[in-house]
Amino acid sequence: MTPSLASTDDLALLPTLDEEAVLSALSHRYSSGCIYTYVHEMLLSLNPYAELGLYTHDMLQRYSRHTGPPPSPHAFAVAANAFRGILDGRSQSVLVTGESGAGKTETCRRLLQYLAHAATIGGSRGTQRLHEALGHTSCVLEAFGNARTVMNDNSSRYGKFLMLQYDSTAKLRAAAFSTFLLEKTRVVRLAPGERNYHVFYALLAGLK
Repeated sequence: MTPSLASTDDLALLPTLDEEAVLSALSHRYSSGCIYTYVHEMLLSLNPYAELGLYTHDMLQRYSRHTGPPPSPHAFAVAANAFRGILDGRSQSVLVTGESGAGKTETCRRLLQYLAHAATIGGSRGTQRLHEALGHTSCVLEAFGNARTVMNDNSSRYGKFLMLQYDSTAKLRAAAFSTFLLEKTRVVRLAPGERNYHVFYALLAGLK
């Protein structure tokens, strides 16, 4: 039996995977509050620009200790799969991409939220503090790499590579950020309706 558009968690299961079918399925799911949809191993996300209660402690528990049928598509599910790979001793990579305002920055926060939860279950206070420090770096990175554009007031104008290093017990031991493709021309030339990087306005706000 062919699944209905709204109930299709995985677009790869659609009988026809063309543009019209994909857009129709995503529209039906979005209308019913489902912002995440699989395409086999990929996860599509539509920014709801609203809080839907998808990132609570109960949701973390659901994706870290689920039994039976796999939970519905979610950023936590992607992070859970990556963490299971780490437990199996295999290096993992997660790529987050999309146009301005798609929700890339928020998605990265949610991936780290899950990894922090999973790695600190039964872990030491030191491991927990390292995850907390990692989470607190976001505001600093965004100050130097985010700016207002005509599409997004907090647009990431750079690429970011985050490497996490875990020990054999899957506890986080180190983390390192690498920044690339920083939009340097923004420092000297702005399009109408756009701003420079947040850090310059923060510095000026501290002046008399």
